[in-house]
Amino acid sequence: AVPPSAFAHQKQACTPGYWKNNTDTNGFEDLDDDILQDYFPELGGDPILLADALALKGGGQNAVFRYAAAAVYNQVAFGSDYPGDWLEEAIQRFLDGNISGAIEKFERIHNESICTIDAFGRSI
Repeated sequence: AVPPSAFAHQKQACTPGYWKNNTDTNGFEDLDDDILQDYFPELGGDPILLADALALKGGGQNAVFRYAAAAVYNQVAFGSDYPGDWLEEAIQRFLDGNISGAIEKFERIHNESICTIDAFGRSI
């Protein structure tokens, strides 16, 4: 028998690295100059452009900001196919001071989703 989960709708999300390397060719470059905190004011910190957040190095808050920036692009690209409930949980973990838990939840989004657009914005 085929498990019911085999028929579940596949969530869609591309990694922060995908967005960092492809917004200039895939049609989403208009978001690059948007401010991360305009989408997620609860993250706090100094205002940072989405493109700059995607380029942050290291773990901790930088990793959370990278994933949150990718979430903005993913929500625009995939709408309701992006797992917004997982995003909310990741942000809440960050707000609760559980940065590693937030990163874990963001990584789950990308591990259990597929990126269905190529570097030129075409569906694959």
